[in-house]
Amino acid sequence: MWAEGRGGLVGFDGFFLTLVHNSVLHRATCGMGEKRIPVLQLGSVRWKSAGRFGPGFIQFALTGATEKRSLFGRQVWDAAGDENALLFSRRQQPAFEELRKAVEKALAARHEVATTAIRGSGPLEVITGLESLAQLLEAGKLSQDEFDVLKSRLLARLYADLALDSDQPVIGS
Repeated sequence: MWAEGRGGLVGFDGFFLTLVHNSVLHRATCGMGEKRIPVLQLGSVRWKSAGRFGPGFIQFALTGATEKRSLFGRQVWDAAGDENALLFSRRQQPAFEELRKAVEKALAARHEVATTAIRGSGPLEVITGLESLAQLLEAGKLSQDEFDVLKSRLLARLYADLALDSDQPVIGS
């Protein structure tokens, strides 16, 4: 799914968000070209609807990135210079609304997968979580990169649990 805005395009295939900038402003502020962001790295979607006289924007925040707060009346101007944002007009807004819904749905699904897979503790729960992740990978609901990240989180949790268990004395000995 693609949405064409002012000075570029935003695409979403369920796994990656693709931003393509081709305006003079972006050339001067953050460069031209294509940027692909895995859904797992997206933290939030910021939205401002287009008005009668001014554009709206969609802006994507990355997990762990520091967000810059815009001053009053400068939100659109700041978004215009952000490499993770794109402006749109009222006529273009419906396509961006559809894209926003799809991205937010994917973010919610990824969050659910991550919390379900990592929720348990102990070796059996980790093994079950790894099996669940493998099934999601085989079904095409996770990309290989997303699988690798979630698998490493599960294994780190297992190693942490094992390290804690080895520090505690065995009862009755």
